[in-house]
Amino acid sequence: MSALTAKDITVKDRIMLHLNRFPEVTQAMEYNVPFDLTQDGIASVVGITRAHASIEMKKLTDAGLAVCWSAHMKGSKCRRRVYCLEKAGQERAAELTAHVNEAGMQVEVLLDMKRCDAGTKWESLSPEDRETFGRACVLRTPVPRNILPATPTGVLPADFYGIIQIPQDVARSYIQRADAESQRRWHSWAADWWLTEQDWQERLYHLVQAGRCTEACRLTASRTDSFLANPNKDLLAILDSLSAPAVFIRSTLWLKAETALACNELREASRYIGSLAALQDPTAPGLDARLSLAEGKSEKAYETAAAAFAATSEPSAAVTAVRALLALNRCSEAEQLLSTACASLKERREARGLSCLLTVRAGLAYVAGDRDNTMILLSKAAAAAPEYARAQTAALTEGVMADRPHLKFW
Repeated sequence: MSALTAKDITVKDRIMLHLNRFPEVTQAMEYNVPFDLTQDGIASVVGITRAHASIEMKKLTDAGLAVCWSAHMKGSKCRRRVYCLEKAGQERAAELTAHVNEAGMQVEVLLDMKRCDAGTKWESLSPEDRETFGRACVLRTPVPRNILPATPTGVLPADFYGIIQIPQDVARSYIQRADAESQRRWHSWAADWWLTEQDWQERLYHLVQAGRCTEACRLTASRTDSFLANPNKDLLAILDSLSAPAVFIRSTLWLKAETALACNELREASRYIGSLAALQDPTAPGLDARLSLAEGKSEKAYETAAAAFAATSEPSAAVTAVRALLALNRCSEAEQLLSTACASLKERREARGLSCLLTVRAGLAYVAGDRDNTMILLSKAAAAAPEYARAQTAALTEGVMADRPHLKFW
């Protein structure tokens, strides 16, 4: 054992090292036994399934290295099967601990992924297991351990539900040990795995990180409604890092601008809209009008939106113009334009602006003192709105019920 490395520490060894951390626990204890000494607790620490822990513990007890009994957990009235080391097991664990220390390693680091040194972990793994660990480290959300191959030279930590548990700082440090090609390969695998799970945002993230930009752009084009139904800052960051091929530049910039506006990230929205305007994209004026409205420049918003609608008949421009008129308290003009905007939405079969128009109608009813109709229209607006926008409608509903003045219906 003079040349001991982390890869030489077997699952059985890790279990014994773990159990040896509780020398005060004996078979005589019936109460307040730590959860860490149950099959679930052992599995969670060592990074194996409960079934695997059960098999390993049977081997240890059959060999006379550990003992099993039933006891109460701390804070629990239920009895569970628990384990501790016998004298022979303690001697074996003490010997193993000495060899670990002589090799310049630490028992706690071997057992606790939170204290894992990425360099040590990298050097301890076989090339095949480095690949598996790399795949696990690039994943940003918890996933089942069983989607990845077994790792004979290193335990991939998982909780007792079988979900991989790697601290983000450890994952980042591990990934940085790999070359760019390995990182792209890991992200590419992750992108394809998320395709099977149909998580489009995670797939998009990994496609971008893998450098598969054309596929990423095709995904944004085919799943536009899905992305706009849940705009968020993480999605915006992913889109911002996406370098689109020429054929996708306009559509990608449009989605970036839409997402930024939905997240109220106005500086980023202005940048994307400016790029669209430089390309003389016909959607730029309508987006610019919405940006002006979000910035509180209602007069400019109305003028820009009205001009855009006159030039393109784009329904969203008409919706923005109506919202701007309401913000300017030009209610009669808003009512006149409202029917035009509704007709435009119906003609284009565009449902995305319906919630906004219903909210504007609710605002006009509120100004007219018709509270009942206001509530009905807000209810319809909430039903038509994407999930992320429903909080705003709920806040308006609460304001109407409280009879608050100066509510922002635009």
